[in-house]
Amino acid sequence: MRRGKALTDFEKGRISALVDLKFSENEISELTDRTRNGVKHFIKKYKNNENFKKIETRGRKKTLNFEEKLKIKNYVEKNNFMTLKKIKTNLNLNISTSTIRRILNEFGYHQFRAVKKPLLSEKNRIDRLNWAKEHQNWSYKEWENILWSDETPVHFFNTRNYWVWRKEGERLDPKNVKKTVKHGGGKIMIWGCFHGKTMGKLIRIEGIMTSKSYVEDICDEYLFYYLQNNKNLTFQSDNDPKHRSKETKEAFQLEQVKEMIWPAQSPDLNPIENCWKVMKDELYDNYPNAKNADELFEFCEKIWKNMDKKYLKKLIMSMPNRCKEVIESNGNYTSYVIFFFFVPILYKILSDEK
Repeated sequence: MRRGKALTDFEKGRISALVDLKFSENEISELTDRTRNGVKHFIKKYKNNENFKKIETRGRKKTLNFEEKLKIKNYVEKNNFMTLKKIKTNLNLNISTSTIRRILNEFGYHQFRAVKKPLLSEKNRIDRLNWAKEHQNWSYKEWENILWSDETPVHFFNTRNYWVWRKEGERLDPKNVKKTVKHGGGKIMIWGCFHGKTMGKLIRIEGIMTSKSYVEDICDEYLFYYLQNNKNLTFQSDNDPKHRSKETKEAFQLEQVKEMIWPAQSPDLNPIENCWKVMKDELYDNYPNAKNADELFEFCEKIWKNMDKKYLKKLIMSMPNRCKEVIESNGNYTSYVIFFFFVPILYKILSDEK
């Protein structure tokens, strides 16, 4: 709340309008960002002065009064994905969309690109909340002993957005245009894992992975052997059908694999997602022209093996905070990285990361 400064003429008019609309002193204080005592003092003067008038100002007469502006604000609060054109049509407003935008800006509303997150059912939310509560007090050592795993596609051409420094009128100048190809020019699928400050193996997936190929090409060929030689590790994987199939469960039981129970729809809790983001950023920045699938995988392997150990430590150290955010949001979304249909949407910046 702002203190000390006298109310401006605009604020006086706004408060008087809210009084006429039967808003309480607390509500007016919140809407105007003024202290309750300041609002109360002005309302007392306003009510005791029958000749009180809003100070006339020069310039064009305002198109809408405060009550009408409030109506727009209240409508947007209930319909926050509505376009300016739709707002104008649905409220039958005789003003431009620019004016509507300006009115909403006055109330602190601005348009942003909506963050995409996996759909959470009520069960998903409860499972996430319970998982976070169970693990919120884990030590660094306990988190360090989790073997995080995941699959991701890697496209030959970068599919992310680019920013370019240019002058007005140079939008279509070839030097300012980033060339693209349809569907990223093809892709390879890879599986990877890591624990603590140690990167595991990166495995290229041929064709569509099934439960059979997951067990034979990844588990039998690498994962089970690695876990046998690192018996302190607990394996983590998401709830993809091939990870939870009968065939996979039987193989894991036979090899006596310790598994972490994982809440569905929770890529934001898996730090390997951050590793994918770093790998792809470095790939497209430093190795943008892979000639074929073998070379593309070779570049990915090179980056994967040389992942910054300090960065990996920060990822593991972020786990208590991830749990905290889940608990604070009551099982809902966190600010950490997720990949929605394999497209990077949001990346939690960790201090001093490279």
